[in-house]
Amino acid sequence: MTTERSSDRATAQTRTRDYRLPVANETPDDAALAFRCANNPSAQVRFDSRIFTSIEYFGTDEVHVDVALTGDGLNATCGALLFSPWERAEICDYFDRLVADFAGWSGQRDWGNSNLRVTATFTPGGHVRLDWTVIATLTRPTWQARLSTWVEAGEKMSHMAADIRSFLSPTPHL
Repeated sequence: MTTERSSDRATAQTRTRDYRLPVANETPDDAALAFRCANNPSAQVRFDSRIFTSIEYFGTDEVHVDVALTGDGLNATCGALLFSPWERAEICDYFDRLVADFAGWSGQRDWGNSNLRVTATFTPGGHVRLDWTVIATLTRPTWQARLSTWVEAGEKMSHMAADIRSFLSPTPHL
């Protein structure tokens, strides 16, 4: 993160200029979140290496996380994915809507930012197929990887939504 400092004799003020890179001396916490596929236990989506950085102007935090997709020969990790405060709210709302519609829906429901996309499809038998795509845009050449997982539409989806909200929040929701 690049910062600019200006000061008069009594005070120093910091304004954040570049929100996309974590401060070099910040270290990730030990929190991790993993979702295994109900139909294929080797398929897993894992969020870890969480770093919160403050956006003083907005009075809130953004979060950088690593996202790994593994299973059946796939092992792809995209590091330092940024979730702005608005994207954190959007992905949490997205999963909350999936929970609310546990009886099903037709078609696909999509959420995404520049580095992560999630597509949900309700399947027969009361399950939701989640297609997770990570996109590494800070590397050359850019690359992307996709993994499908299945989760039960009721209680399991509710737990997933709550876990995502808690993981992406600077203070855990109880």
